[in-house]
Amino acid sequence: MMSWRRGAFAVSLFCTVAAAQQVPTPTANPTVTGFLAKSLTIGGIERRYVVYLPREYRADRRWPLVVFLNGMGECGTDGWKHIDVGLGPAMRNEPERWPCVVVFPQKPDKPSQWIDHDDMVMAMVAATEKECAIDDTQRFLTGLSQGGAGTWAIGAKHKGMWAAIAPVCGYGKPAEVASSLKDMPIWAFHGEADPTVLVKETQALVAAVEAAGGKPLMTLYPKVGHNSWDKAYRASGLAEWLRMVATEPAGARALAQPERLDSIAVTLTFRPEPGAPLRTVRARWRIAGDGAGLALDSSVGDSRGATRMLAATDGSTAERFEQAVLAPLRQLSRTGFPLLPGRELGGDQAGWSLELAMAGPGLAWQFRGGAAAGATAAEVEHALDAWAKALQALLQ
Repeated sequence: MMSWRRGAFAVSLFCTVAAAQQVPTPTANPTVTGFLAKSLTIGGIERRYVVYLPREYRADRRWPLVVFLNGMGECGTDGWKHIDVGLGPAMRNEPERWPCVVVFPQKPDKPSQWIDHDDMVMAMVAATEKECAIDDTQRFLTGLSQGGAGTWAIGAKHKGMWAAIAPVCGYGKPAEVASSLKDMPIWAFHGEADPTVLVKETQALVAAVEAAGGKPLMTLYPKVGHNSWDKAYRASGLAEWLRMVATEPAGARALAQPERLDSIAVTLTFRPEPGAPLRTVRARWRIAGDGAGLALDSSVGDSRGATRMLAATDGSTAERFEQAVLAPLRQLSRTGFPLLPGRELGGDQAGWSLELAMAGPGLAWQFRGGAAAGATAAEVEHALDAWAKALQALLQ
């Protein structure tokens, strides 16, 4: 079976899709980014927590907010160790996938549950939203183990607050949360061999939400024990799903179920400067049974390059597809251009536009967008050149 990378080339393009509404400068304008130590006095007790600001953070734009709830092993009052397991390491490893503000509360003791600290979590969210420019339509809640249980419980208690939740190896009370979460986008993760929190806990919660009329997603990892969080936060499309689910739910659902995709197509058109010839690269990905085919062609102005179909029955095509399509698109996503839905290049305008389509049984999604070039047009040109070199190597 092909991996989630069937749909991964679409993923990085949405690092900026959820972006960037203009807003007034907030009361505080943080200039330091990264993992920042914070504290609040709650009930007469100092509670330490961490707020992460992405390197690109600007106070004149609204940013998505993610709240991460730690597991039992990271409980305490030091205010730091809970960022070293789960989401924190994933963000350090690939910060470009997480262009959002993240709040890391720390549960102070092991015996309690996160729902017992609901007031603390809400206070830290409120403090962060006072200090930072947050898009209140894109708040997301996630956590692992005890934090997964907290995600189910706090997500249900404040159902109107969250755009989506993502519990990892969690547990809970299905009868108490199902009706509140039936309209909530949910992606739950669990290891099938988990000896600490049995997989049936997540299965029961998902089944209850489905019975209430919801459509939660569930990913179970065969032969994986309690640590399903590394796969959830690093190897799945969760980061992109969170950013897309509020504005492009069909696309988010497709990316979350790549094993169901049987066709993907992308067309990128680029004009490096006003009046220059258009450059176009197209990739069409077809999956049928155990085989896969990748058709690629490119053109500059009226000159069209050769088109070939590559076929394979093993992972080699996926690896080559990663090099030829996904890697250059990731470069494009880092140029700073906001990808605007419905935007196309007009006249002799410089910039780039994208057409994307994914389909499979019960799944269909199309997207068209683009961006006008600015001071970083050279970066886009560099990315496209990298793509051209990758295509040339692929087709040799």
